[in-house]
Amino acid sequence: MAKLVLMDIDGVLSPLAAVPGDPLVVRSDWATWAIKKSIAEWFCGLTDKVDVMWASTWQAEIAALDEALGIKLPFLEFDQHHHDDEWFKTARIRQLLEETDYEKVVWVDDEASASLADEFPELEIVIPNSANGLNLHNVLQIHIALEIAP
Repeated sequence: MAKLVLMDIDGVLSPLAAVPGDPLVVRSDWATWAIKKSIAEWFCGLTDKVDVMWASTWQAEIAALDEALGIKLPFLEFDQHHHDDEWFKTARIRQLLEETDYEKVVWVDDEASASLADEFPELEIVIPNSANGLNLHNVLQIHIALEIAP
């Protein structure tokens, strides 16, 4: 059975605070992202091990990120107008979990609600600090959840 990572961008791959050193800078028509090169390399390697989808509202801009990373990932489409007392991303991910049969799903989002994991045993939620984005601890959380070597 397959494993899936749902990856947000802002506050996750691209920290909201300045990235020290020499980050990978990606510019699109409407966004500029700075990603630690070590995180970019790790992320590209992850796409060879498990299914990965973008879980971001930057769908119109993702082609620039894919190109800069040398990958081409599908994205989870969101209806930002669907609320029903639930955040639109949570509602869409709930729908995805109900419609698919992944052995394990890891949702990486700095704004995710950890409570959704209580309903779906196959779901692990990793919530990075948005100022710093993904760090080594988060990367290890992802690998442990997926039961794959770093």
